Amino acid sequence: MANVERLAPPKDSIGGTAASMILGMSKYGSMHRAYRKILSARKGVEVRDEFSFPMYRGTVAEDHIVNLVKDSIEAETGFEVVELPGSGVLYHSDYGFIHATVDRLLYDRDKDAYVGVLEVKSHDSSFGNPYEWGREDHAAQVSHYVEVLQSTQEEKIEHVYMVVSQADSQTWSTAVRVIDSGGDLSGFSGVINTSYKKVDTIENYRQNCIPRLVSFWEEHVLKEEMPPLDGTKDCAANIRESIPSREGVWSVTESDIEFHEIDQLLSHMKEIELEMDVLKSQIDEIRFDYNEKSKEVDAVKSRLKVLLGDKKTIDSDRFRITASRYTKKSSSLDKDRLMAEVPE
Repeated sequence: MANVERLAPPKDSIGGTAASMILGMSKYGSMHRAYRKILSARKGVEVRDEFSFPMYRGTVAEDHIVNLVKDSIEAETGFEVVELPGSGVLYHSDYGFIHATVDRLLYDRDKDAYVGVLEVKSHDSSFGNPYEWGREDHAAQVSHYVEVLQSTQEEKIEHVYMVVSQADSQTWSTAVRVIDSGGDLSGFSGVINTSYKKVDTIENYRQNCIPRLVSFWEEHVLKEEMPPLDGTKDCAANIRESIPSREGVWSVTESDIEFHEIDQLLSHMKEIELEMDVLKSQIDEIRFDYNEKSKEVDAVKSRLKVLLGDKKTIDSDRFRITASRYTKKSSSLDKDRLMAEVPE
C-alpha cells in the first residue's frame, strides 16, 4: 500500500454524504444542500460551513477509534483492516461523478481483494441519547460506498460494519483536546464506549438509488437548475444566490398567468396558517391540561409528605414511600424529594 497523504473528500461530485441528501435520507440537509455544495465546487466557489465540532471530532478521532477495534475485527473476520491506497478517493467505474471515501476496508489477502467496508462514527450520547443503529442516512452512506467499490472489482463486497464510539459531550471535548495534543484514546476506555456491528445495506441500491443520483446530476447539476423547491434553509440560500438583488415594482393583473398562480399560492398559504393556528391552540390546551395535572400530582405528594410527618419512610405490604431532603443549588432552602413505590 502506498503511503500517500489522503486528500480531503472531493466536493464537486456525489459522495456518500451528498447521496444521502439527494435520496432524502439525511438528517442534515436536503438535495438543495447537495446541489449548492456540488455546483459551487464545480464553479470554484467554496461554500464555507460553520465550524462543526461533531464533524471535526469525527475527523480527528477516526484513526484512534479504528485502533481500538482493529485487532478484534481482524480476529473475528479473518480479514485485514486497511485504508484505501493513494488519495483515499474511489470513483464509480460507470459514473465518474460518483465517488466514495471509505473509512476502512476489509482486505482478503488470499484473494487479493477487498471484501468489506468499515464506516466509523463518533456519537455524542449526552442526555441519554444513545447511537441509533440502523440510521437511514448512515445506511445510505455505507450502501453508496459498497456500490462504488463493487463497481471496480469482481469480488463480492459482503461484509459491512459500523464502528461507533459513544460518549457525552464533555468527555468528547476532553478527548479531542488530548488527540490535538498528540495523545490517543487509550486512557478513555472506561468513558468512551466503542463497539461495532455488521449492518445491512439498502437493498438494490444500484437499481433503485444510482439512477436517482444520475438523474440529479444530469437534470440539476449539469443544467444548473435547482431541484424542486422545498422549505429548507438550503433552498432559500439557493434562491437568494440565484437572485442576488431585487428592485422595482412588478404590476400584475388578472390577465397575467402569474397573477392566478400567486393568488392560489397565497390562498393555500393562508389555509396552512389557519391549520397551524388550530394546532397551536391544541398544543396550548394540552400544555395547560398537563400543567394542571402536574399540580394535582404535586398536591397528592404534599399530602403524602404531611402523612409521613417526621418519618423518612412509610412501609407496608402494598406500598413504600420515602422522602429525602436535598438542598437546591440555586437557593438555601431544603426541599423534600418523594419516591413512591406501588407494585402492581
